[in-house]
Amino acid sequence: LKLLLCHLIDLKFIEACLRCLRTVFISPITPVQLLYTDAAVIPHLMCLLSRSQRTQEYICQIFSHCCKTSEHQTILYNHGAIQNIAHLLNSSSYKVQMQALKFFSVLAYENPQVSITLVNVLVDGELLSQVFVRMMQRDKSIEMQLTAAKCLTYMCRAGAIRTTDNCIVLKVSI
Repeated sequence: LKLLLCHLIDLKFIEACLRCLRTVFISPITPVQLLYTDAAVIPHLMCLLSRSQRTQEYICQIFSHCCKTSEHQTILYNHGAIQNIAHLLNSSSYKVQMQALKFFSVLAYENPQVSITLVNVLVDGELLSQVFVRMMQRDKSIEMQLTAAKCLTYMCRAGAIRTTDNCIVLKVSI
């Protein structure tokens, strides 16, 4: 991974390496704890997020699959995952949007601290909860609508959003 951070490395090589890492980490036989054994791995992956849409997609997918416990959520949270990934929800790439959305659903799952933080996050001047609501519109894919609804549901269950909040009430009544 340290080699991948060198700007002299070809982008195609970086993408190929990340694709391999993604394949390894999404395998059911790979212990997800491997991602967290070296404290430098997550910051390195965060730095690679800006390289291309493919690096964004693969890294979000790795994080989503390897975020299984509250400890994992806290590690990713503390490494600035929210700030680094939130803007990807407005990506021009559907695949990047979906992987970022899936990441937020696993990050918010049964985690009040993260959920409360998510309520106050702005994405290009728009509250993150409103971004999720926008992603639930009928012109979006079913997968996107359901994943965005899952994010809002987890935030609501964690107590970050009231059940009477407009983003919940308006979507339920439509």
